[in-house]
Amino acid sequence: MRNSLKVAVSSTENIVMAHRGNGAAGSIDETKGAKEKRQSERHSVLELGMLWSSAGESSARLGPAMITNVSIGGVQIHTKHAIKANETVVLELGTNEGPVFIPGDIRYSKNGHSEGSYTLGVRFQPETKADRQALAQYVLNLRDQILVSDLSF
Repeated sequence: MRNSLKVAVSSTENIVMAHRGNGAAGSIDETKGAKEKRQSERHSVLELGMLWSSAGESSARLGPAMITNVSIGGVQIHTKHAIKANETVVLELGTNEGPVFIPGDIRYSKNGHSEGSYTLGVRFQPETKADRQALAQYVLNLRDQILVSDLSF
């Protein structure tokens, strides 16, 4: 049976995650023998986003970012831009309703698989209820696309 994921906006406007099945947050990863630190389920994807610098009131487009996994808490991206850990960026995500701009903190930055490429972990920091709802819808839509493609023969 497939894992299920429920997302709701609580009265305090926080996104509340509830998981059922294998790989739920806080479960023991048997392959590593360590407790999983992530609080939300990750989904492997191949999506294109746009990375923006965040400097107070101004921002500048840095360039494309290939999203390789996503959860309600953040993404892993591959880009040609070296950005240090703890810096703030804005990630532009494409949705059916138009682009969504979600700020995030760089949690890690590593050299990528090829020269001049970098792998970044971005923790989402949505600022408004509308941002949180759009982000939740984005992740759910990607999850649904994955489930449909898994069922296709």
